[in-house]
Amino acid sequence: MSAGPTICVLCSVLASTGSSPDEVRQILDTLSELEQERGVTGQVALMPLTETARGLRDVDAVAGHPRVGVMQLGELDLAAELGLAPAPDEAELLYARSRVVTSSAAAGLLPPVAAVSPDFTDLDGYRVSTERLRRLGFVGRAVIHPAQLPVVHDVFTPAPGEVAAARRTLAAYEAALLSGSGVMTDEYGRMVDEAVVRASRRIVALARVPRTARRHTHDVTTGLARAVLEDFTVGDVYQHTLGRTVTQTDNAWFALHTQNTAPLHVDQHYASQTEFGRPLVNSAFTIALVTWQSVSDVSQNVMANLGWDEVRLPNLLFEGDTVYSVSEVLETRQSRSRPNVGIVTVLTTGYKHDGTPVITFRRTVMVYRRGRGPSIPEVTSA
Repeated sequence: MSAGPTICVLCSVLASTGSSPDEVRQILDTLSELEQERGVTGQVALMPLTETARGLRDVDAVAGHPRVGVMQLGELDLAAELGLAPAPDEAELLYARSRVVTSSAAAGLLPPVAAVSPDFTDLDGYRVSTERLRRLGFVGRAVIHPAQLPVVHDVFTPAPGEVAAARRTLAAYEAALLSGSGVMTDEYGRMVDEAVVRASRRIVALARVPRTARRHTHDVTTGLARAVLEDFTVGDVYQHTLGRTVTQTDNAWFALHTQNTAPLHVDQHYASQTEFGRPLVNSAFTIALVTWQSVSDVSQNVMANLGWDEVRLPNLLFEGDTVYSVSEVLETRQSRSRPNVGIVTVLTTGYKHDGTPVITFRRTVMVYRRGRGPSIPEVTSA
């Protein structure tokens, strides 16, 4: 960022956290200065690479910084400093791996990225190691050679049968909730509660759609005719038509209407003294805005919203930022209790004009089936 005019969009920076949280703050201070110099409206996220004993000791403080997006573990330098000689089962690295996974979860971050392996010739051994990392809670792995990429993709992409089972569990759990029960047994007779459901949601979320999946860009005027149960297909991606620039009035009025007294959103003088230097957009406004943007494609024919799950705010949103959104269909099914409606679950992402994500959430809605909902009279011109 300091080498001249910006010629690409910089979304995140990978930085080694060798000593202490002070180093992270120094890096972020430098990034903030460069952002201000170049008029960057968002904030570049940081991916700290934990690869020293001091970095591992301070991983909780580093993961808790508001500008940290995701953690990564660097095992080669860490093992050398600690004097470890990992055997094929890699048991010597278990503490460091578990520590980074736990710290990420405690800080509300996405699961961390696993370390590289320098051996790109033994792909069978690499697969065993990568599968071990997935079981420990990692959701991706850094690579040093293209030959390793297919293994990483294969290991961290849930198998179709696994995804189908997770979706059945989620559907059965939703039915149990509608009947007034928060605990049920699955198709194998095992007890299912919210903890099991979270694991199933994670599996479904990881089952990403290939880049060649068909994408829909709906005109807002045609949303009403399309947003019925029969029009949704798992894997479809909807690029929502409308964008919206957040104004100072939006932020102030939303705080006023919702009785939010936090000065961080409305007090310029107060906000100027924070590390952000300006007011933050109310995060409740962010989820409302991105939900509204998706209405014409997702919930124009809604009967009821059933919930927002796994809401994450990976980057900050400021007054003057423009927000767009996209939704991916994760699951569809017929309602078991109401024959005229179905249930649709989507993964929605709100992002700024430069592609920086500011919010992600899973939203489940109950929508009418075609021809089974209320009708709107057609008006013809005289």
